[in-house]
Amino acid sequence: MQFGDHLSQFVATKQQSDLSYWTNFVETFFSPIGVLRHSVWIVDEQTTKQYEITFPALARYFCTHFESGVKNMQLIMEKGTEKELPNHCNYISSEKSSFIYWFENGSQLVANGKLKAQFDANQMIELLEFETNNHEEYLPRTKVVDAARPLHEWQKDWQKINAPADGKQSPEINKKGKARPLKSPPSQPPDIDIPDSKVKLNMGITPSVFRFLELAEVMGQMNPLFSYSHQHSSLAPYSALDQYVAHVSQAASLNPSTLPPGSRTPSLNAFTLSSPAAAQISLPDGTNPMQNMNMGSGNMQPTAMALQQSQQGSSSGVSANTSPNTSNKRRRPSEEMSHINGAAAGKQGGAGQAGGQSQGQVANTGSKVKPSPRIGGKRQKGGPA
Repeated sequence: MQFGDHLSQFVATKQQSDLSYWTNFVETFFSPIGVLRHSVWIVDEQTTKQYEITFPALARYFCTHFESGVKNMQLIMEKGTEKELPNHCNYISSEKSSFIYWFENGSQLVANGKLKAQFDANQMIELLEFETNNHEEYLPRTKVVDAARPLHEWQKDWQKINAPADGKQSPEINKKGKARPLKSPPSQPPDIDIPDSKVKLNMGITPSVFRFLELAEVMGQMNPLFSYSHQHSSLAPYSALDQYVAHVSQAASLNPSTLPPGSRTPSLNAFTLSSPAAAQISLPDGTNPMQNMNMGSGNMQPTAMALQQSQQGSSSGVSANTSPNTSNKRRRPSEEMSHINGAAAGKQGGAGQAGGQSQGQVANTGSKVKPSPRIGGKRQKGGPA
């Protein structure tokens, strides 16, 4: 991609980074209506924030990078896909792309993310979008080793001063339990002098680029005001602002639907509660509760429900599973089952006694049946049958 090649060929130490150079660069690759969308990764919030830079501000965007300490920029694309759009336009996307920034102090920043680009019929960039997924800052190994060497040498001196003469501790010191006092080198332990970071650690961009993006965001939101001022060039800035506010207020009162999105605070009454499957929802009587439903309507009423009998138990009367407070309460299952168990136990007892007499043995097989606690009002003790 020629855009990435020309971008990486610029080196701040060999070339002068002035605004005119980047103006020519933008005019070479971007359409007059071109837009660059840069989404930065915010580490603290674990989310991204998108900034949109329009064509007039693109040259300043690239120039600010090199004025804030960036020495070289490189764009790397992997596994890109290309699609042909109508009117001889093209679209390119890459799920694995990276912007690599080299700084003057030797550090390096790698921002990984997704890249999308759309070209017009003249192969000029209409949209360049980069969404950062993560970023990481690196330092050269030689820089880290050189920064840690003074402290490493100081630790060696400390070990030499506090080491025993023969390399072993005296047995008398071990018996007495008294340790020899430690000594320190005459100089203080040095600090590790690592180059300071050139970027905002939570965003992966330089402070100067961050200020520019915030300013570009505000300027982009003021584009309607700027357009109105250009159309009425005879007005002073404050007069243009007053008349623009009056014009927007008058347009809102006459025809609110003609206002551009975001020009006024939206109302909840403007949103309807509807579902893609609303046409398939119908009550048994054929009505549709989702039809013409609106949050702002004041005549909403609940749908009438028909009284239906319980489907559990018998359908000819009140269900057996209804509340025990009803007048036709059924007999308790425990009371009915106690009579059935008692009768069955009596039959089993008679059969067992006859069999025991024929074999010369007496078997008492009568079961002890406990009647329901509610019978007779008192608890009874069961005896052998």
